[in-house]
Amino acid sequence: MKDSVKDKIVGCLYGQAVGDALGLGTEFMSKDEVKRNYPNGLSEYSQMVQDYHRKRWGKGDWTDDTDMMLCIAKAIIKDRCINPKTIAHNFKQWFKNKPMGIGRHTYNILALSDYESNPEKAAEIIWILSNKNSAPNGGIMRTSVVGLWNEDVAENAERICKLTHTDTRCIGSCVIISELINHFVWHNMQLSFKEILSMSDFAANYFKGKENDRMAMAAWIKYGQSPELIVNELSKAMVEQNKRKYRNLISSLLKLFWDKFFQRRYLQYRERGKSNNQIATDNTFLTLLSSQDESMVKRIGEWTSRQCTGMSIAHLYIALIETGEISSNMPLTRFVDAMRASFPQSYHSWCTAIAEKRKLLAKPFA
Repeated sequence: MKDSVKDKIVGCLYGQAVGDALGLGTEFMSKDEVKRNYPNGLSEYSQMVQDYHRKRWGKGDWTDDTDMMLCIAKAIIKDRCINPKTIAHNFKQWFKNKPMGIGRHTYNILALSDYESNPEKAAEIIWILSNKNSAPNGGIMRTSVVGLWNEDVAENAERICKLTHTDTRCIGSCVIISELINHFVWHNMQLSFKEILSMSDFAANYFKGKENDRMAMAAWIKYGQSPELIVNELSKAMVEQNKRKYRNLISSLLKLFWDKFFQRRYLQYRERGKSNNQIATDNTFLTLLSSQDESMVKRIGEWTSRQCTGMSIAHLYIALIETGEISSNMPLTRFVDAMRASFPQSYHSWCTAIAEKRKLLAKPFA
């Protein structure tokens, strides 16, 4: 092994531990709290606020992030390969020592008595119990070492992530970070955004069991753009990929990042204030949306005037659920009534079609 590669490996491991120990100073803080507590930045352990959470650790101690990374590293050293069973065993033994800072999601999984017999199943059970919404960062925080093992990086990142995190957002994130580290350490390459998009393994991981049109609609709802237009732009840069993969790739990335994007949109909307006339016009459908985004209501209204098939309305309903805009438990009748009240000019043209697709609409995730 070249000295330069060895230096990068050592630097990555030390970097994780040092960054984790220093990062404890801002863990669970909002941006405003960070600015208030560290107006000049945080560069020394002695600067850390000693509140209830942080005072449990000593100066320079790392957290569960590095603990779990070391569980993976020790398993690789022992087996001279990536063996998920050994890693799961190390996770369980570490858990038995009652570590500090472990997240609720990971705690619930490792607390299962038969975790080691089928860790992926245990993780899936906890994910299902969260209504398939739980996607914390416990997988990505420990994944740096996976990129240092220069074999089957994407596959190994997925296998290790799924020991505790089933959601495909977690899997996709781990694959990307592990590939970025691997390319930089072993190939001295810094992947561009376009190269990240072209990772077919990421697309495959992210879109298992998902319908392209449904996810494209979800991306459109959040970003107000046609996924087809985005696909056409990407096709100019990556001619070797086909259009179907473009849709998968861009939709997966949009869904991966929509949470933070949408929070910004919502705050901007709240700061601008609401137009009384707009509220009077769109109130019924607007109240369905968790974001209360009037521009989204307007876009949907324009779209419904052009889309009159039951399948297209089904995609809209499902996408609104998948993006968290409406609850999966919302009665279909309420959705239909809201559409009728807000978009009367379109309602009569598709009310018959939507009735034909009632079964699909009622069970969007079957």
